[in-house]
Parts: sequence; structure tokens; C-alpha cells
Amino acid sequence: ILRVTFSAILFCLFSIGLYVFDPDRIRGNLSMLAILAVLPQTVAASFDGVFIALQKLKLSSISTLILSITNVTLGVFLVNLKYGPLGVVTALIFAHIGYLLFLFYCLKRENLKIFSPPTPSVFKQVLSGSLAYGLLGIMGLIYFKIDTLFLSYIRGNFETGLYSVSYKFLEAVILIPSAVSAVIFPALAKLHQGSLPQLKKYYFSSLKLMGILGVLVFTCYLVILPVMINILLPKYIPAIPVIQLLSFTIPFMFIHTPSTLLLLSSEKYLKQVMFFSFIMMLFNVVFNLTFIPIFGVMAAAWITVSSEALSFVIFFIFIQKKVFKV
Repeated sequence: ILRVTFSAILFCLFSIGLYVFDPDRIRGNLSMLAILAVLPQTVAASFDGVFIALQKLKLSSISTLILSITNVTLGVFLVNLKYGPLGVVTALIFAHIGYLLFLFYCLKRENLKIFSPPTPSVFKQVLSGSLAYGLLGIMGLIYFKIDTLFLSYIRGNFETGLYSVSYKFLEAVILIPSAVSAVIFPALAKLHQGSLPQLKKYYFSSLKLMGILGVLVFTCYLVILPVMINILLPKYIPAIPVIQLLSFTIPFMFIHTPSTLLLLSSEKYLKQVMFFSFIMMLFNVVFNLTFIPIFGVMAAAWITVSSEALSFVIFFIFIQKKVFKV
């Protein structure tokens, strides 16, 4: 109830903001239509959280796979029918509705009863417990999307499209850290209650695993992906230099995952995580605003790589000094 209420309020505020500040009516209307996907996604994310908390990761993974396949298949179909951006947005909405319905079916099948009469004390508990994570989510959204927004308004549609296409290839590999996160987050939360040596061992094991995976994926993106694009997707050849530059983000993105989860899995370090996240968000905003007008899409790519590398270093040093007290 809280998630749907806040999503509806934010949808209204965002719609007003688009109407007032965005002179492009078509872009504004498409943006508002796309935001409608947030409503079913909000409910679905709550259902998915139940399966992750109970470590029923198979159902969570299948639902995410269904979301991706539906979105891509329907999107390609509608774009081929000449519906353009409207087709992409429509696919996004229906994919999230399907995602919600599948998770609801799984809840029923597993006989998981998650609905109970809401009380003021429950609302207060949920709000106080989730406020910090909500602010982190907002800062994360700004951190990852501000470069595309600045490119759109400062450099125009061509460079924005070039960067967006390149970034989509990067977003494709986020599925791997996300899947690992779903597995190790509950484990780290439990280990915080146990001994420090066990927590440290689990963290460094996860770090090594993600490091190896990150280097493998990075190598594929740097060497193999350009060849595949030349053969299979010749229209995307202009994006290859940007894709290759963004691929340097992958190792840092992978090894950064255990560090973030280690700190987020305990409320003890939430304030520090919020402070570091704010600093990184500010770094991203200032540097993008400074260099995008001069260097355009390549500046956005370089800043993305630098931000991810710097963020990992900051979090890793903090963990060594304060969590493991080395």
C-alpha cells in the first residue's frame, strides 16, 4: 500500500515537472506513459522481495527472465510494425504487468499469505526502516541516469542515442551482479550476527568470484563484442568506441557488488553508505555538467568509468578500516 501510494504521488509530481519544464510534448507524453510501468513493477517488486527473503531464488530468477523475454519480444515486434518509441514503451508496460501476474500466481501456488490488515504501527515501522534505502535508490538513479539526461538537453538526440545504445550493452551484464546480489545479501545479513572472521571470509570469497567474472565479461566486451556487432548489427558500428570505453566499467561494477551489499546488509553502516553515495552522485553531476558540453558522449563514458572505479576504492577502504578494522 505504501509503495503504490508513493509511486502514484511521484508519478503526479513527475508529470507536472515534465509538463512545465520539457518543451518537447512528444517526449514528455512518452515519458509519462513509460512511468506507468512503475506501478505494476512496484507491486511486483514487493512480491519478489518475499521470494528473495525466503531464499526461493528460482522463482525470483524465472520471473525476471519472463520480464526480460516479454519486454524484448514484444518490443521488437511492435518496433517492426513501425510503432517506434510508442511500441517500446507499450512493451515495457505489458512486460511489467506480466511480471506482476506471474509473481502473484507463484505466491498463490506456494500458499504464501502476505496480505494482512495494515496498522499505523506497521506503516511507521516500514517507513522508518525503508527511508534510508529509498534515498539510496533515488541517489543511485541520479548517479546512473544523469549523464543521459545532460546529453539529451546539451548535445542533442544523436549523441544521446549513441550513448543510450552503448549503455544498453552495459546494462545487459548487470543481470550477473543482480543475480549474485540476490544470493549473497541474505547470507551477509545473517553473518553480521555471527563472527567477524566468517563474514570476512565470505566477503573476500565473493570479491574474488566477482573479480574473475568481471574480467571475463570485460574481455568479451572489449574483444569479441565489436566483431559480433560488425557482423550482426552493422547499424550499431558507430557505437563501438563508446561500448569499448564503457566496458572498462564492468570489472569495477562486479567487484563493487560485494562491498555495497556487505554495508547495506547491516543498518550499522547505512549513514556512511548514504554519505559516500551522495559524494559519488555529486561527483557525477558536477563532472558531467562540466565536461559533456565540451566533449559530449566520450566525456559521459569516461566519467562513468571513473565514478565506478572511485566508488569501489572508497567502499573497499572503508570496509578494511571500519568493518574489518585492518
